[in-house]
Amino acid sequence: MRIVKIVIAVTFVLGVVLYGVYSWLVAKEEADLQEGARSLITTVEEFRARQGRLPSCILTQDSEGSGPYYHRVDSSTYEVYYAVGFDESYTYNSKTKRWSYTTR
Repeated sequence: MRIVKIVIAVTFVLGVVLYGVYSWLVAKEEADLQEGARSLITTVEEFRARQGRLPSCILTQDSEGSGPYYHRVDSSTYEVYYAVGFDESYTYNSKTKRWSYTTR
């Protein structure tokens, strides 16, 4: 009976530790994506200031498919977005200057 209690306690502690590590990794990945998106927005705004227009496209280095990505909506508006789930993303709209959570 004592061994069963020890196994349950060890299993619980391991579960808590694994959950903590997983949560930290997810938070770090999202922080990295946010930083990349802010950098991309800065790049687009600097291009607009120099050229007087939006770029038609921007190539980004994305090895995992999460983004961030640039999408020109029209001649004066663009979106920058990155994936946070299978079908979900955070999208920045240059017209509203706001982020929104989107399910595609």
